[in-house]
Parts: sequence; C-alpha cells; structure tokens
Amino acid sequence: MFGSNGTLYEFDPEPELIKTAIEQSAAPPNRPLSLVVIHFGETIMPKYMVIETSKPNCLETAYRRFYKKGRMMPEGLSYIDSWLEKDGDRCFQLMETDNPSLFKEWIANWEDLTDFEVVEIGLKPEPEQVGLGN
Repeated sequence: MFGSNGTLYEFDPEPELIKTAIEQSAAPPNRPLSLVVIHFGETIMPKYMVIETSKPNCLETAYRRFYKKGRMMPEGLSYIDSWLEKDGDRCFQLMETDNPSLFKEWIANWEDLTDFEVVEIGLKPEPEQVGLGN
C-alpha cells in the first residue's frame, strides 16, 4: 500500500490494520493519507486521471479553499495522488471509484474556480496482447 507521501506500506489489508496504518502514518497535518489496496486475482477499481485547470485569477482562492475545507470529495470517490504542472496552472490527480457519477458531485464544489477533464485510464497492454509474445 502507498501513502500520499509515496511511502510503501506492506501488510494484510484487514480493516483494523488499515486504520492502524493511517493512525501511525507520517502524513502531513491537514492532508489525509490515501491508501491504495490492490487485490490480486480480483477486479481492480477503475482509475481516473482528473486534469484540473485553474480559471483566470482563481488559483490562490482554490488553494485557500483546499486548505480550509480539504478536497470535499463524496464517499466512494478516492484520491490516490496528484502532480502539478511545472510553472503552470494545471493539476493532475489520480483517483478511483466504482461510481463515476460521484465526479459530478465533487466537481460542483470546485467548478467556480477550476475547469475539469475526467479521463478513465487503464493498464497498458502486455506484449502478448499486441502480437509481441515469444
């Protein structure tokens, strides 16, 4: 499992152990720890790349809201990690959910300050899948 700070956590993903890992994490104050649980042999939750572009003169206001209220995401929509465009006004967020309609609820909290593009992403094909097998 990975924390929002990139730390790898390895343990059996039982609910009580996940709770303990979160409580013992070194996540920065006011920044929730995000955990990714990968279940081998089971269906993996769909992932999405969310591209946020700040509206003109709104970046500072968006950061103030974020630090005051957090991500304001509905339950069932999970933040994994994010990256900022160097010297730009775009943020790339990796998220996951079984219910893509939750993006509409989340975006409603930010659409006055930010434009959004939500792209469902998948795994790249294995060599055998594109005719490059042994």
